[in-house]
Amino acid sequence: MLPMTASAVKGGKLIALTFDDGPNYYYTPRLLDGLKERGAKATFFVLGEMANANPDLVRREYREGHQVAQHTYSHVQLTAKTDEEISSQLSRTDALLNGILGKEFKYDLRPPYGDYNARVLSIIGRPAFNWSIDPVDWRDRNADTVCSRIVNAAFDGAIILVHDIHSTTIPGALRAVDILQAQGYEFVTIKELFRRRGVTTCDGKLYVSCKPNGTDLGPIAEPSFEQKAVYGGMEVTLSSQNGTSVYYTTDGSEPAENGRLYTEPFTAAPGQTIKCCAAYDLNGSRSETVSVTVAGNPSIEPLLTVEDGMFVFVNPNPDTDIFYTTDGSEPTVNSKKYTEPFARYTGQIAFRVMGMGIGTAPKYYYVSENGTLFVDVKPSDWYFAEIDFAAVNGLLNGTAPHVYEPNTSLTRAMFVTMLYRMMNAAPLTKEVCELTFTDIPEKTWYEDSVYWAARNSVVNGYEDGTFRPNNKITREEMCAILDRLMTALGKEIEPAELTFADTEDIGAWARDSVARLVQTEIIRGQGNNRFAPKSTATRAEAAAVLHRLDALLEK
Repeated sequence: MLPMTASAVKGGKLIALTFDDGPNYYYTPRLLDGLKERGAKATFFVLGEMANANPDLVRREYREGHQVAQHTYSHVQLTAKTDEEISSQLSRTDALLNGILGKEFKYDLRPPYGDYNARVLSIIGRPAFNWSIDPVDWRDRNADTVCSRIVNAAFDGAIILVHDIHSTTIPGALRAVDILQAQGYEFVTIKELFRRRGVTTCDGKLYVSCKPNGTDLGPIAEPSFEQKAVYGGMEVTLSSQNGTSVYYTTDGSEPAENGRLYTEPFTAAPGQTIKCCAAYDLNGSRSETVSVTVAGNPSIEPLLTVEDGMFVFVNPNPDTDIFYTTDGSEPTVNSKKYTEPFARYTGQIAFRVMGMGIGTAPKYYYVSENGTLFVDVKPSDWYFAEIDFAAVNGLLNGTAPHVYEPNTSLTRAMFVTMLYRMMNAAPLTKEVCELTFTDIPEKTWYEDSVYWAARNSVVNGYEDGTFRPNNKITREEMCAILDRLMTALGKEIEPAELTFADTEDIGAWARDSVARLVQTEIIRGQGNNRFAPKSTATRAEAAAVLHRLDALLEK
C-alpha cells in the first residue's frame, strides 16, 4: 500500500518516473519489485531489441500497471535517419510490443538522446516525451548522486529520466521515490499525469512536463461489484466512473491481460473468482485490480461416467438440473436437460449444474471411440489415440478424474509400472528378487513393478544400491529399459545405423539400445534430425512407445 502522504487522492502532487533503454534481465526485476512495494507507477521507454530479448519483463511491466512506451528498435538518432528509416524503427517496435502483450496499442515515444526536429515530429504519428529532470545516471554511476539529483530537482508535474540498465540507478531511484512520497508526491505514468491534469496530448508534439493548472481529474476509481441470485448462479453487475471501460476475468487471471470488455451483467458460479479493473487506456491509465469471490451456495461438481455404452450423470446438488451440449458449445438454460442416461458417442460433451443461486462453470470432456473421457487430451492432439490406448488398457491412470497430464515428465517408477501392467505380470515380492533397493519403501504403488522389472533384468539399480524411482526418465534410459525387456521376451533385434545430428550425445552405455529401438520404430527421433537422448520423456511419449510396442508384439 502507498504511504498515507503519497496515496492516490485528488489534488495531490504528481510526478512521472520514466526508464529508458530496457528492459534489463538483471536490473529491471529488482526495480519492478521495488516499485510494487511502494505502490509507484512508472513509464518504461523500452528498446525493441531489449524487449525482444526479454519479453516476460515487458509483460510484467504491463501486468503491474506501468505504461509501456517505445524508444525505437535499436536506439538510433532519428534526425540522422531518412523518413523511411524512422517509420521502420517505430513500426517494427510497435509490432513487436503488440505481439508480446497480445494487444493493439499506440505506444508513446521518447526519441533516443532526446534528439528531434520538426521533420521527425511530423513523421512519428504519436506524442513524444523528453524530460524535465535528468540526474545523468548513465555518466555518474552512483546511487546517492542519482537520488539527490532527483529529489533536489523535483516539482509537481515533472518527468524524470533514468535508465534501468545501470545497477546504481535502481537503488538511487527507489530511494528518491521513498523521499518524495513522504513529501506528498504520487508517482504516476505519463498517461495518467496528463489525463489527471486534463491535458490532451497531440501527435507530432513533444512534451517535457505537465505542471499543475488548477485541474485534477483524480485517480481512476476501482469498479464496483454487485451480485444477486438467479437461476444458474449469481448475476454479476460491474460499474465504474464515467468514461472508463471495465475489463474482467472469471478464471483468476489478470483482466488487463486476458480480460473481456464488460457490456452487460453475466452469471458466475458461487465461489468463482472475478477480477476486474477500470481503464481509460489499459496501457498506463487504469485502476488497480479488484478481486471478488462470488457469493452463493457452492455446488459439487456432478460426476459423468460411461456405463454399458450410456452416458450417466450423478448430480449431488439438490433442487438443481444438469444442462449439456454435444457440439462443444457452452451449455445454458436453453440447452438439453439431463433426465435419463443416453447413448454414448464420440466427440465432445459439455455440461453444468444450474439452480437458484447455484451453478457450476461449464465442464468440457472429449470422448474417444472407446468411451474414454478426457479433460486435457483432445482429438487433435498427436497423442490422442496413444493416451486412449494406455487408458483403456489400464497402463496409464489419470492424475485426477479424466485428467491425464500428457505433457508432464515421466518418472522411472511410472514407466516401469506401465510396462508391468502391459505384461500382465503377477506380483513379485523383493524376497524373490535378487536385488533389493534401498529407496523402495514397502507398500508403495510401484514396489511390485520395480521388483518385477529387476527380477527379469529389465532394470538395473545404481551403484549406491538405489533405484531412484522419482527421477525423471530420459529418452535414452527408456531405450535401455525397453531393450532389456525385448531381450527378456526373446526378441532379437538388429541395430540400426544411427545418423542423428546429436548421435554423439547418446551415452555409450545406451547407444546400442537406442540403435535397436530405433530399428523397431518403437521410439523415434524428434525434429531437425535429433534424438534428444537427455530430454525427459513425457507421459504422452511413453503411451506412444507402448502403443507401438504392443503392435510389434502382436505380429
